Parts: sequence; C-alpha cells; structure tokens
Amino acid sequence: MRRSYPLALIALVLLTAVAVQLVGVRSATALSMSHSAQPQEQAAAGKVQARFFYKTIVSGYKYTNLRLVILRCGIVRLDQRIPPWPGRASYGVQPGGYGAHRTLTVRDLDGDGEPEVSLLLYWGGAHCCSWSRVYRFVPSTKTYKVSLHFWADDSDPTFRDLNRDGKPEIVSADTRLQGGPFASYASTYFPIQIWSYRGGHFINVTRRFPAQIKADAARALASFNRSDNTDPRGAAAGWAADQALLGHAKRARARLDKWAQAGELRDRSGGFAVAPTGTAFVTALWKYLHGLGYV
Repeated sequence: MRRSYPLALIALVLLTAVAVQLVGVRSATALSMSHSAQPQEQAAAGKVQARFFYKTIVSGYKYTNLRLVILRCGIVRLDQRIPPWPGRASYGVQPGGYGAHRTLTVRDLDGDGEPEVSLLLYWGGAHCCSWSRVYRFVPSTKTYKVSLHFWADDSDPTFRDLNRDGKPEIVSADTRLQGGPFASYASTYFPIQIWSYRGGHFINVTRRFPAQIKADAARALASFNRSDNTDPRGAAAGWAADQALLGHAKRARARLDKWAQAGELRDRSGGFAVAPTGTAFVTALWKYLHGLGYV
C-alpha cells in the first residue's frame, strides 16, 4: 500500500534540501551577491583565498566601502567591512598601497601551516599613520580572529624571511625617533625594526638580526657623512640607536660627543632651530633612547 504525504511536508523537505545546497554553494555565490564589482586586490595561499574590495574617488586620494572577504576551502569564513583604527573614526581608512602596490597578503606567518591574511592600511595624514590587520583562522570556531599592529609613520613594512626558517619576519622602522629632539621630519632617520608574528601577537625581534642592524647603521652613517645633508642630527640619532641595539652604546656615545665638539650636530642650513645642538643634543638624545629601551 502506497503511503501518501501532505503537500506541506513535501514542500518543507524540498525547501530544506534547497537550503542545504545553498549553504554548500555560498562560496560560489557570496561575492556576486554582496559585491557588484571585481576586487581591487586578491591573493591566495594553500586553502585560503582573500579578496579586498574598495571604491576609489577624488582622483585616487579618497576611498570608501573597504571590505575583506576570506574563503577557506572554498567556503566564505569572513565577509567584513574594514573599520578605522580604534578611536580614530574621523580619520578614515584607506588601502596602504593606494592602488600602486600590494595592500593584501596571504601567507603563513608563524609556520603552523595555516596562512594568515594581512591588510596594510592608512588613515590619510601627511606623515601618519599606517597599521596592519592580520587575520588568523581559529579551528574551534571556524572563524577568523584579527590582530592589529600600529606602524605609525612607516608606510611600507615588508615580509622577508631573514633567517630562512620558513617564517617571514616583518621589516619595519622605528618611527618614534621622529618625535624626539632630533631634526626636521625630512632629516629624520628611522632605525630598523624587525618583528615576528606568533599566535596572534607581534614580537620585536630586532636584536636577533645583527647583520641587518649593521647594514642599517652603515646607511645611517653614510647619510650623516653626505655633503648635501644640511641637518645630520637625524642620521646621528638613527645611527646611535642601531649601535645601541648591537651592544655598542658606550662607543656610540663617545662618537656622538666627538661630533658635538666638532660642531657637527647642528642644522647647517639654519632652517630648523627647534632641536638642541651639540652637547645638549647628545644629552637629550641619550635620555630619549633610554626611555625607548635602546640603552
């Protein structure tokens, strides 16, 4: 005897099957449903794909509707509008690459086999400020958790595997020296900073890479000695910071004292008289470096 089923039950079963299929194909339809335009940037590594959307207006100097979509194993795991830096909503948010170079990176940063998704962003000031949003996958919830890192005036931190261990470092610069009693912005020399990303946290590992610090110190010294450098105080500050990282703080202080006695630590153009000169500059610089943990 054939069993008959109510039409309502049959409709419910069919609707459930359709819903299951729609969940399975969300990865194929989500982008076309939520974004009418193609992504400005996209990147992929392993099981992870990321797509970065935004709209450019005002000749490339204003951006709106910044949104990140992350797919893992073909399924959308994150679809998020990108917010400004916390507490700086009025400053806005812009792609750090300005369309000229890459803002979006998908790469395994901590060597656990799972690629992270990183966005470099900017809030649009004359010299400041940049930051990164790094998304890592959380298997227990099958979602992505974000970590923020503030780069301040360094607009171009780069991923480089310096020790060839398969886990890239992030090579940046210490822009805090801009705020010290050193030189004009144009004459400031930002010493190298190197970071690693582990477990959702950024760790300063600069001192582990003496070869890179030595190379940076050499560049700072070359800048100091350039004949067209009208204000060498910025380069002197950057060089001293590098030397302190190498464990040569005492030697660096002696060299600074000699430069001060020789009249080298001043603005040769006479255009920037705010920062101290000579011995006063050395004293102020040393106090500032001590506060930053260099010495």
